[in-house]
Amino acid sequence: MTKPPDTRPYELALLRGIFDPQAARDTVQAGNTKLFSDEVARSMYSAFLKLHFDRVPVTEDAIRLEMATSSDVPDEAVSATLLEVMDLPVPSHPKRLIDGLASLRKRALLHELREYLDTPEAIKGSMAGAIAKINEFTHTAHTLSSAGKVETLWDTMQRIMEREGPSRVWEVGLGDYLNRHWVIRKPSYTVIAADSGSGKTAMLIQIAKHIASQGTNVGIISLEMTKEELTFRAAAQDAGIDSSRIEDNLITDEERAVIFSVMHQRRAIYERFFIMDDSTMTVEQLPAKYNEFVAKHQCEVILLDYLQRVQMSGKNNGKVDVVTATSETVTALTKSLGVATIALSTLNEATSSFDGAGSGKGRRKGLSNLKNARQIGHDASTVVILTMLTDKDDPLARGIDSPEKYIMVDSVKNRKGGWFCKPLHFHGPTQRYSDDGMMVELR
Repeated sequence: MTKPPDTRPYELALLRGIFDPQAARDTVQAGNTKLFSDEVARSMYSAFLKLHFDRVPVTEDAIRLEMATSSDVPDEAVSATLLEVMDLPVPSHPKRLIDGLASLRKRALLHELREYLDTPEAIKGSMAGAIAKINEFTHTAHTLSSAGKVETLWDTMQRIMEREGPSRVWEVGLGDYLNRHWVIRKPSYTVIAADSGSGKTAMLIQIAKHIASQGTNVGIISLEMTKEELTFRAAAQDAGIDSSRIEDNLITDEERAVIFSVMHQRRAIYERFFIMDDSTMTVEQLPAKYNEFVAKHQCEVILLDYLQRVQMSGKNNGKVDVVTATSETVTALTKSLGVATIALSTLNEATSSFDGAGSGKGRRKGLSNLKNARQIGHDASTVVILTMLTDKDDPLARGIDSPEKYIMVDSVKNRKGGWFCKPLHFHGPTQRYSDDGMMVELR
């Protein structure tokens, strides 16, 4: 049988974080005493929790005093452990350390369970003893797997009020009106839905670049387009050059010089934009992709283009079931990893219409129009539908063949804000959205 993992070094590394205010807050949110196999380390963590929730500054002397009154650990053992702990660097990502430690602890506990079940005592004893041991392991493993401890409302309020500085939010970069009303937060799940060819991906790229310009790493899972196709569109938006001519390499030397100039000017933004363009992806693969973006590239916002392109292992899954599972998985990953997700979705109907704006026809699209699953509407915190205005009677509309159109950006669900509706000018050749200052208040 393989040797069980030694978790003590990781336990001491986690304890080092309790003496740093920021690391201590992260540790309180995700940690628990079950993480510790070492008796002294476990008692020290319990003393830290007592001091923290009593709002007592956590220092070495405070820990010693608390342990002297609340545990039977000898002073010499406390001093020796503190000496080891304070010699370590403060952990930069306590929550990830906790996740790794929990995984190792479960492996160690499983090793202990196997050893016990193989002993003469377990073999000769009653079945009840073995079941009790298995139940103990199951309970502890579940505790280690929990994202956080159960809190009272008072505990949660106290923790929230201890936050320093404003919460992390991002503007979408689509004009002053939408910047005020459409905000991306962590953790949140936003869906942008539209018919094919309505500019969903172009908007996603433009939003992603604006978020990256705010000092944030952004990851995109592109099942619709290749890295090259996304790059052509990004270059067209920033350089103001026809994307199809860039793709076909028909640009002039002057235009090429403009693109190179833009590349160097916006390099800091482009280097924060990470792309995966797998041709296929299953629901089961999404957690690994999210974890790679977060752990390897420190991405705080993840984009998915698009929900209906994700597949599922097995041949007997209907499309509705697959999209439902995809949306539920994205929701769980967004919450567990503390990231923001912006996903694209297609709509059921082939043509779009929008109530108002002078047309007097059709109906406003809503959550029921999301293709293959109402689950998307249930899961997402914000759902935005893009509607191309092409009605000849609409004063904002352009001709069907015109490269310039107006796209109505309409929030049909906004759990963390008010309803918004705004027409944006969309220039097809450069794949660029702009706010022309016009605003339509429709309801």
